[in-house]
Amino acid sequence: MNSPPVLLPDIPKICLVCGDAASCRYYGVSSCNSCKSFFRRAALSTTEKICFNDKKCVFGRELYKCRLCRFEKCLKVGMNKKGIKALVKDEIPKTSPDLKIVKASQISTERDTLISTLNKLLYVEEKIAHLRYSTYFPYSTSKGVLDYFNDACAISNTRKHQVLARFAKPEAFLLFNEEMASSGHKFWMYLDLVLAIEYYKTMEIMSRLSRLDQIALLKGTLRQVASFHAAYDAYIRGHTDLVEPNDFVPFSHPHFRGEAFDRWHSKSCVRVCAQVKPTLDKIVLLKSIIALNPNAPNLSVYGQEVVAKERLKSTNMLMSLIRVERGGDEWISYFSRLYDIVNRNILADLCFSDLIFSKVIPLVSSRSDMKVEGLWLELLVQ
Repeated sequence: MNSPPVLLPDIPKICLVCGDAASCRYYGVSSCNSCKSFFRRAALSTTEKICFNDKKCVFGRELYKCRLCRFEKCLKVGMNKKGIKALVKDEIPKTSPDLKIVKASQISTERDTLISTLNKLLYVEEKIAHLRYSTYFPYSTSKGVLDYFNDACAISNTRKHQVLARFAKPEAFLLFNEEMASSGHKFWMYLDLVLAIEYYKTMEIMSRLSRLDQIALLKGTLRQVASFHAAYDAYIRGHTDLVEPNDFVPFSHPHFRGEAFDRWHSKSCVRVCAQVKPTLDKIVLLKSIIALNPNAPNLSVYGQEVVAKERLKSTNMLMSLIRVERGGDEWISYFSRLYDIVNRNILADLCFSDLIFSKVIPLVSSRSDMKVEGLWLELLVQ
């Protein structure tokens, strides 16, 4: 593939914390100056934060009145407290800075590690692509996250699933069901969740996490990993919007059309990928960064530290890869545009939640003949 064209830095438009206009990326997240300053003060403060509304403050103006809910919102969208500690440390003047000599052997080791990691990630992604485009579709209305996670790893035996050249495109439907599955149709968004679980089974870090931390990481990030996979797959197929392999646009039934639907599709990472044009080696590193979110709810302190270290490794590898390809200062602006996909993916997932709770849940509540799969319910209601 040709190298992406030289592009000017893309300034983020929306603050992921409050929804106002963003001015830059602060502590790893697109945000406004107000939320940036608040997060720094709140993170460094030793004063106890209390919510007088039972932690039910809504997103918007009311959020500004509650320090606890606003701070937790900052953490939820990915603001990193370690970034503040690093800045504070850098502010301390050094009278006699130590000069580090980087040996050629160290550079060689870092390069070998990068190549080895990339090869593994690309291998796993190739296996996942095989499953996605094959007869593989373990659909169930009752199975949950742990049920799939405890199953044998499907990636280790992809040969038994035949790759298909084309997939049937269904008529616009309200909700997927077992009858559609038995007719040969795939619920791609559901499949991507299952494949995201299979992806985590290949990650060495999972063996270093407790069972509770494994569950917390899975439940806190599966939707985002699945969302990114669907987006980059559509981009690779030449689309600028979220279109599934059977040319079906998800939730395209007239019932789901409206502001929530338009907002979800407009925030999809497909368009950003089409602009930035990441190659597959960068895509797999971005996917790793998205999967390794230390701010996943309910992670223990130890779990957060382990996940944060692994995420930093993937981030550094992505930076190294871009530096090798692009000389001068050009790599910085391109890395910024590329990493913004991580933040954009979080926003897309939040917009998808709005669509589900505004359109799907009310529909299911009013229809006795419809139900949401157990896997989806588990990831939507946490």
